[in-house]
Amino acid sequence: MAVAGRGSSTTAMYVADTTPASEVAYHARFYFHPNSTTTGSSQHDIFIGLNSGSTVLFRVQYRLSSGAYQLRAVVQRSGGTTSTSWYTISNAAHPIEIAWQSAASAAFSLYIDGALKQTITGLNTSAYTLETVRLGPSSISSKSSGTEYFDAFVSTRTTLIGP
Repeated sequence: MAVAGRGSSTTAMYVADTTPASEVAYHARFYFHPNSTTTGSSQHDIFIGLNSGSTVLFRVQYRLSSGAYQLRAVVQRSGGTTSTSWYTISNAAHPIEIAWQSAASAAFSLYIDGALKQTITGLNTSAYTLETVRLGPSSISSKSSGTEYFDAFVSTRTTLIGP
């Protein structure tokens, strides 16, 4: 799937999967290629998970910062959000994987290129269940431009997908 953006457009361009049904555990992997896109001075979401009330439970964000392509994840928890660090990727296709769970003391993991980059633990996500995921830019700055590529989306309830 290719997603094209124009400097004057801020229209979200994503595909939605509504098959998760009150999921309390979720793993997803997809390939992302920044393809020389720019994000202005901000980041944008390239993958998000939502509950039935449209609260964003987790997101993978992309930015171009000082010439470096970077990814991070953000997870909703009781009382706010927690983010991973930003991780630099090359201008090539990369498998991105997340592992999310709903629990009083949950963990969230981000994998890039088959390697675990960060696991955030002790998250109270017990108030949330997953209903929908969106792959592709969900929010785009008017300063963003270019075409991003997404491919090979896979999801499971409980097992790591791997490279």
